[in-house]
Amino acid sequence: MGTDIHLYVERQLEDGSWTPIEPPEEFVLWGEGRENLLKWIKDYGEGENSLIYQWDLDRNYNLFGILANVRNGFGFAGTDTGDGFVPISDPRDLPEDLSPALHDIRVDHSPSWVLWQEVAEYPYWRDGVTNHRGTISAYVYKHWVVEQKRQGPPVNYSGGVAGPGVRYVEPAELHRQPGAIPDLSTEPLRDHFGTYKTIFDCIFTVVQWQGTYREAVGPQWWRFFEVVQGYGIDAKHLRLVFYFDS
Repeated sequence: MGTDIHLYVERQLEDGSWTPIEPPEEFVLWGEGRENLLKWIKDYGEGENSLIYQWDLDRNYNLFGILANVRNGFGFAGTDTGDGFVPISDPRDLPEDLSPALHDIRVDHSPSWVLWQEVAEYPYWRDGVTNHRGTISAYVYKHWVVEQKRQGPPVNYSGGVAGPGVRYVEPAELHRQPGAIPDLSTEPLRDHFGTYKTIFDCIFTVVQWQGTYREAVGPQWWRFFEVVQGYGIDAKHLRLVFYFDS
């Protein structure tokens, strides 16, 4: 089961109260083209201030781990996805001085908030490195070793594979015979009845690769970062309020 984030940006007014910031007009959910990589949606509550704007940052599990220790190093059903990240904070619940406009949001789980100052000064953006792990087929393993030189994530990986005939082996077992594994791009197609098999069908292995925190959160997050910075508001008077659903 997937996990989504519901995120709002608030600014603090001179009287100490908080109010949501609307996303820029250019970032619309179903606009033509997605090159900006940022989206927002209208969120309707039940109270007097029912129309609020929610930023849509997709299912970025690496970001969820950093923001609130959610899905941090594990996926669905507890599958191992790596060493995880040092979080900015564990879930803090919704702030006591939440914007009146957000009082009617329907929280599922792990509500939290972080000051933008905490986000901007997070030290691991600069030099944080972590280990990722994923399950790949024998064909992807060959491509990862031969073409990618084990650099970065494999072209296709998952948290785990199960089913009839699935067999896990150690990477060393595949590495002893890489020439025998068909190339990923030339893997023969099975016929309609699935009668064609190679000895490497249904063979999977778990591999590990290293990546920086900056790379892990992806370009959408950094576009969001630029936009929030661009408001020019003191970072002590800006915050992210969010929760998750699964």
